[in-house]
Amino acid sequence: MVVLRQSLVREPAAGVRKLADGTRRAARARVRHRPTWQLIDLLERCRHAQATDPRDYVYALLGLSVDEAEGQLQRTGTAVPDYTEPATQTFVRYAEHTVMMGGAIKLLYSAAANIGIRGGGGGVPSWVPDWSVRGGPLHVLSPRDDGGVNKYYAAGSLGALPARVRVSPATGWLEVGGVVAGRVARLGAAAAEPGPADPARFKSVYHRDLDAVARGAMQLEEFLASDMRTSPPHLEYVWRTLCCDVDLHTGEDILRAARGVPVNEGGRSAMIDGFDAVRQIWPAWRAVFGSGDDGPLDGLDQEDEAILVEHIGLLQGRTSDYLMATAPLCLGRRVAVLDDGRLAQVPPASEPGDVVFVPFGSAVPFALRPFGQDRGGRPPFRLLGECYVHSVMRGELLIEGRKAEDVVLA
Repeated sequence: MVVLRQSLVREPAAGVRKLADGTRRAARARVRHRPTWQLIDLLERCRHAQATDPRDYVYALLGLSVDEAEGQLQRTGTAVPDYTEPATQTFVRYAEHTVMMGGAIKLLYSAAANIGIRGGGGGVPSWVPDWSVRGGPLHVLSPRDDGGVNKYYAAGSLGALPARVRVSPATGWLEVGGVVAGRVARLGAAAAEPGPADPARFKSVYHRDLDAVARGAMQLEEFLASDMRTSPPHLEYVWRTLCCDVDLHTGEDILRAARGVPVNEGGRSAMIDGFDAVRQIWPAWRAVFGSGDDGPLDGLDQEDEAILVEHIGLLQGRTSDYLMATAPLCLGRRVAVLDDGRLAQVPPASEPGDVVFVPFGSAVPFALRPFGQDRGGRPPFRLLGECYVHSVMRGELLIEGRKAEDVVLA
């Protein structure tokens, strides 16, 4: 029951206005203090946080999530922390909750990044992130909830094409619908890891970055040279694969004109010029300083060395910005070619025969490996990590009418 002061009774219009204002203020306060993040987004954002008990990486965030505020945790039976279960079971339970609440694709993004943290993700199914593994992942390709541009939409971005994912009650495996991009046919050497450069292999960070990008370019060119299905301009396929189609100046994709958005021609020209400079500087650098695995060229006289050093000095300025933009996308990955001739960057643990799969609703493809024994009619796979595949990242497989398939992830 609302009791009005005498002054408000004498002035009904003023009283109604004050009551309405008070109601609006109370509503704004409720909205202001209401959680706005899904649990999976909070978990991803708190990767660098620390906890004594690994289960608290999940439990400490429950009350801050939309999942708790809207009763989603109650509906899936995960509202109450259980400190009697092992941490791995906690991670599995809340991964299943995320799938039931429609966050399966984000879960795969986090699991793939988790695996990228120096091999993290052991002890749980490959589709379940191990939140106790701390540290920053590799430079991820999948979209982040940071307001940035979603560069890729390999099988429809989140919300554009519904995901087709469920947890099998019989096996506990994740059943995922999507399309197969192909199988890994050939692989280049794994690039160095991000972070400080190994002084035993590299003179500097610049040396490491140059080694990763130039070696990747050399290997991709070799793949294309042996594949008669590829027609010129094959070098464009190479530099676009190395930079994952990211604009040097804006961080956005360089083929925005295809979507009616003006292309930053300055950024495209800078990428081409930087790539050309890397191809020129690499032979001279290897001759004078060696690569990450081999020493300098034997028998190089002082005059030749001086000429090469001068050549390197002239080119270094043209390569620096390009390497800063491209190397983070190459470090910790391997270049590859699929069985249909498409160029790719894949996780370092990839092997020939691994499957590249694009789940419906996912912005990026994932590398999968057959694993264990068949249960229920389909062979299971393990998630290895996310991929960049040239001419796949903008829905080309769906436009081609590629046949839909289901896979199971163990």
